[in-house]
Amino acid sequence: METNYGKTQGDFGVIDALTTLAWHRNSHYFAGEAIDAMRIIAKGQAPADRLIGSYAGAMGQPQFMPSVYLSTAIAFSGDGRPDIWDSSADTLASMANYLVKAGWKPGLPSSEPVLVRGGIDVSATGRAHMHTLGYWLERGVQRLPGAHDLPRDTVAGLLLPDGAGGQAFLIFENFHAIRHYNPSDFYALAVGALGRMVLSA
Repeated sequence: METNYGKTQGDFGVIDALTTLAWHRNSHYFAGEAIDAMRIIAKGQAPADRLIGSYAGAMGQPQFMPSVYLSTAIAFSGDGRPDIWDSSADTLASMANYLVKAGWKPGLPSSEPVLVRGGIDVSATGRAHMHTLGYWLERGVQRLPGAHDLPRDTVAGLLLPDGAGGQAFLIFENFHAIRHYNPSDFYALAVGALGRMVLSA
């Protein structure tokens, strides 16, 4: 989403950006990413002029760092060279592979909006307090029509991003897989909302 669905991918030369960051920050991380960018070129997976991305070296539609490209990107189109810049098929397959590696469980939602009655202990909510779906239902959390049919022993947490009295969401294990991609609760909730819109279209 941060690339406006692939339209804004950055205009920095990735190797230049990474070597600059490695030098100015004396960073082994960025130095390693610069070396991985060179490996992409050496392996013939993409030419140097294709390695365009953000100021921090994130590349293409999914904004993969070079190390992630090497470990995760998939050439779904079949030519052996993952094109995460122009190929929607390669991009979607690569992002799906990333989520699988992060622990994505098929058939499980990442989050869902719920209604919460008074009396919930706010200190027992959040990502650090995962219980079961049944646990939350017994405490007055009300699921909405159209929610996935899930067993009561499904691992779930209750997230109150706006605090008590605001919106409430049940979060599941796939929520953590999305946060592995972008460590923001609001980002992961937005991805979940987008997914629900796609499924209902």
